[in-house]
Amino acid sequence: MTKREHNLVIIMICAAVIGLGTYIVPVLFPSESAQPQSKELTDIENQTKIIVTQLNKLQLSPQEIRILDGANTPWTRDPFFTTEMSTSAKSNNELIKNFLYSGFLETSNGNFAIINGMDYGVGDRIEDGDFEITEITANYVTLQTQNGSIVLQVPYDDSGTM
Repeated sequence: MTKREHNLVIIMICAAVIGLGTYIVPVLFPSESAQPQSKELTDIENQTKIIVTQLNKLQLSPQEIRILDGANTPWTRDPFFTTEMSTSAKSNNELIKNFLYSGFLETSNGNFAIINGMDYGVGDRIEDGDFEITEITANYVTLQTQNGSIVLQVPYDDSGTM
């Protein structure tokens, strides 16, 4: 073993001893620093109680009372998406199947989409349909009937374009 390797081994052993010492010494000889932490926690708890007491003394406005009452009322329905769809959602899904959004182009003049093999811009009417394009993004196209009764979001699908 060279002198350099010998020195490296000694330095590694010293580092290991120091490292173990920083973890073992506090366990074997606990310091008194734990007591101030519990005193600090007691101070924080006391301050929290004072703040809660002061908040309870405040007079709430009728709007604040209404908001708090609304927050306490249970939800009448699940606000998150569920797998069950309404009949209108099912019929919309059937309508979406009639459209294939397979291309997207973003230019300085606006976004363009390829739907059923034809290119369209926002405001264009779909051929053979009662739908107008109201929004084009890279992920979906929004279609709407003239009277606004049906709004569809057709997702981008490039699986059939290759």
